[in-house]
Amino acid sequence: GIRDLVRSRGLGDVYKRQVWNWTDRMDVTLGTPSTMTSRTARAVLRARSGFRAQVGPVVALTAGDELSNIGTGVGVEGVVGYDGAGGLGVGAVVSFVRHSLEGVDENMWRLGLAAEPRYTFHRPEWKVRPYVVARVGWQSLDSEAGSGLSTETGWSFGGGAGASFPLGFGPSVDLAAHLARLSVDADGFDRAGLVFDVGAAIRF
Repeated sequence: GIRDLVRSRGLGDVYKRQVWNWTDRMDVTLGTPSTMTSRTARAVLRARSGFRAQVGPVVALTAGDELSNIGTGVGVEGVVGYDGAGGLGVGAVVSFVRHSLEGVDENMWRLGLAAEPRYTFHRPEWKVRPYVVARVGWQSLDSEAGSGLSTETGWSFGGGAGASFPLGFGPSVDLAAHLARLSVDADGFDRAGLVFDVGAAIRF
């Protein structure tokens, strides 16, 4: 009978159906907020991958009874590395820091060479790029002791954290802090302690 017939939809229902279909197609084309963020994040990671070089000043402090006669140092540090698209990166570090050796030499130089794996945290909405690093390397302490040059060499290992602040026109400013255990040997005498350094760098 008439009650069994399917009710015809009016023009308004057809219009609503078209609007929802258009919205659904837009979501498929542009992506939902979560997929848009994911795609944007991948694009950001690709854009931030590649080689990097940075150089800047560093201030270093020592701790531990065996290094208590080494004063605060000031120097320069350089890093050359590569950052991958997934946030992982590697680098080579060279540091040259002038310390004072209490009662012995006002100009003790510490040369450091280290390998540095790092992980950078990328988020599309973040303007700052924080990262964590690990460092392992070789250290040389050279000072004038008595009538000759005294050299202590050894190994250091540790880690640190920092953040990169993009300047908007290419380079960025890096601020970082590292803590490492330093163990050196001079003529069979071993001594060890901690070295804490903070620094700033221009990253290219």
